[in-house]
Amino acid sequence: MNVSKINILILLCFLAATVIAGCESQEKNTKATAAKSEKKADKNSAPSTGRSHETVKDVRPYMGTLVEITVIGRDRERLLRATNKAFAEFQRIEELMSPYKEGSDISRLNRKAGEGKIKVSPEVLDILVRSKELSRNSQGAFDLTAASLGPIWSFDKDSPRVPSRSDISKALQAAGPDKLEIYEKEGTAGLSGQKTRIHPGGIAKGHACDRAAAVLKEEGVSMAMVNAGGDIRVLGRKINRPWKVGVQDPRDRNRIMAWIPIANEAVATSGDYEKFFIKDGKRYCHILDPRNGRPADKSRSATVIADKAWLADGLATAVFVLGPEEGLELSRSMDAEALVIDSGGEIHMTEGLQDRVHWIP
Repeated sequence: MNVSKINILILLCFLAATVIAGCESQEKNTKATAAKSEKKADKNSAPSTGRSHETVKDVRPYMGTLVEITVIGRDRERLLRATNKAFAEFQRIEELMSPYKEGSDISRLNRKAGEGKIKVSPEVLDILVRSKELSRNSQGAFDLTAASLGPIWSFDKDSPRVPSRSDISKALQAAGPDKLEIYEKEGTAGLSGQKTRIHPGGIAKGHACDRAAAVLKEEGVSMAMVNAGGDIRVLGRKINRPWKVGVQDPRDRNRIMAWIPIANEAVATSGDYEKFFIKDGKRYCHILDPRNGRPADKSRSATVIADKAWLADGLATAVFVLGPEEGLELSRSMDAEALVIDSGGEIHMTEGLQDRVHWIP
């Protein structure tokens, strides 16, 4: 091989090595640039904590129902701590307001019926005041003293009982908003009739939901749902979308007929399908009309959306008893929305729900 050919071969080898080195260098630069871009994208798409959202859900029995609390956030320890404190609030309110707890203010009021007034906690006094106001606004369709009528009825399907007209008439003498006497300045309350009894179930669960939500917020939780047997209070949105609450078909327990998006609101439903019996072809539900002592029969269900759960809870009962026409009017007067399915199955709703309800075929 002559010298010129050798020189050409050396030159070709040199050029090939240069090209390969250049390619490797370019590949390294490309990977480095991609890594930097990826790092930058991660930084922009995730918060500085670098944690994704976590969901903590727990269910515990309080106030005669199952309470479910769902919280969402990035700090699991904080979520667990907040959930425990929220459940503790349910326990506290149950001890304070349950008529089945011997030491509660409500039990003390019932035991002292007809014997004058007693001192009650400011929180219980506030609930009694709100209840009485709702009684006035609903013309008696909501009334804590409806508990005085309870003993004469039995909604146990195995041994139902329909009281006589005479029994109902006697029981009604112990009921009525005027039988609950409240002295706000003194911090006292009393029941004027010896047989008068009160049960705050139609408003206390909603109040407990509000208090639990307040505790969660104090603990730094901004996304949560508190559900106490259908009385619901939510905080914020469910990450990037609203929370959804279903509207049950009152004649088909397995069917959700619609859903409603909510955020920073409360929802409650009263229906004739949870506890009832049928006798001689007539349905008797456990929600009594305090004005006549008989099961309310103008509605199959009433769903109310309000800014607070105590209001949604109490209004749902009142609207169910009143029926669609008067019930929707009451809801409007108290800045709430309502959806009522009347006794014939026809659907009625306030204007604010017209575009919010999503019907399921």
